[in-house]
Amino acid sequence: MPTAAAANEVWQLRLEGRYEGQQVINVLHFSNPVADADVETHLLAVVLSCFITNMLPVLVGSYTFERMVSKRVSPTVGLDIVTVDTNQTQAGGNVQGLPSYAAAVISIHTTRPGRSGRGRIFMSAIPEQETTNSQLQPQSAYWQGLLAFCACIVTNFHAKDPFGVGDWLFGVMSRKIGGAKPPFSGAGFAGIGPSSTPGALVPVAQLGTQRSRKVGHGS
Repeated sequence: MPTAAAANEVWQLRLEGRYEGQQVINVLHFSNPVADADVETHLLAVVLSCFITNMLPVLVGSYTFERMVSKRVSPTVGLDIVTVDTNQTQAGGNVQGLPSYAAAVISIHTTRPGRSGRGRIFMSAIPEQETTNSQLQPQSAYWQGLLAFCACIVTNFHAKDPFGVGDWLFGVMSRKIGGAKPPFSGAGFAGIGPSSTPGALVPVAQLGTQRSRKVGHGS
C-alpha cells in the first residue's frame, strides 16, 4: 500500500553508499504543500532515479550504492522506508579515485535569505584524472553528472504556483529554526524557488572535504 503524506510534511531522504570502506551519506529534505497519497511514486522513486541515472555512472567503480532510507521528520517522526535498487548498485568509473574525504560540493540556495536558507551536498568517489589543481575539470564526466543531478532535482522539485497533488519541493532544514533533531518544526524548512530562478543548486568546481569520511573515522 502506498504511503500517504498530509500537506506540509517534511521528509528526509538519506542516500547511503560505501567508498573505501567508509559509509557515505547524503541527506536531502523535501516538503509537500499539498497532501499526497503516494509518496513512493511522487518523491522517493524520482529522487532515486535522479541519483542512479546521473551520479552513479560517473562515480569511481569502488563506490557501492547500498540503499535510500526515507522518513517523515515534521511534524512528527515516521517509520523508515528503505528503498534498494538491486539492479543499480555499482558505480561505473573504473579509474583511480581521490581519497574518501575529498568531496564535490553542491551549494543549495533557497528563497529564505541568510545562512539558514542555504545548504550543501557533498558528493564523493571522484575520479582523480578528472581533477586539475584541486578543481573538477568542466569537461569531465563527473562535472557533467553533477550538473545533470542538480537539473533533475530542480526540474522535479521546484516551487510552483499553484502546487498540485503529487508536487514536492526540495529545500534545506535549518536546525537553528527547526530544532536540533527530529521531529523538526516545519518553520525550519525553506524551499528553492521556481525552475526559472538561477542558482538554486550550483556545483562548485573547487574540491571540498568531508573529514567524517576519512578512513579510520566514523562508520
